[in-house]
Amino acid sequence: MKNKDRIKYTIAHRKAFRKVEKELLGHNTIRSLFHDLDKVFLYMLFDYKKVHNWHRQYSRHHSKARTRADYIQMAIDVVPECERAGQIRVEYKKSAVMGDIIYPKMAVEEQRKIVELCDAEGNPYAVVEFKEK
Repeated sequence: MKNKDRIKYTIAHRKAFRKVEKELLGHNTIRSLFHDLDKVFLYMLFDYKKVHNWHRQYSRHHSKARTRADYIQMAIDVVPECERAGQIRVEYKKSAVMGDIIYPKMAVEEQRKIVELCDAEGNPYAVVEFKEK
């Protein structure tokens, strides 16, 4: 089967993503049910590069954040393998509008990880802090 390892990884990632989202928000969002699900099916038909580019362009949690949940999903997705976090803090700086491209940056400190979701010039739309339990 085409991209079998990528499909396995994506399924494991979806499971970890939903677990972390539930820990942080206290519930799973409807959107998380579909998180990266497109990739599972597209990997069966297309090569990695084509799936990756399509997913990045059209998935809301990569480039089209409009709500608090969108920003949190982007930040969870950036942290390697959705590592466990005990607490989340989100600081909103400015709203992204349709057509804006959001660039994530991550910093790792001893007891926390900080994800900045920035514009092309490095100005943050939101800063998300994950503190370990």
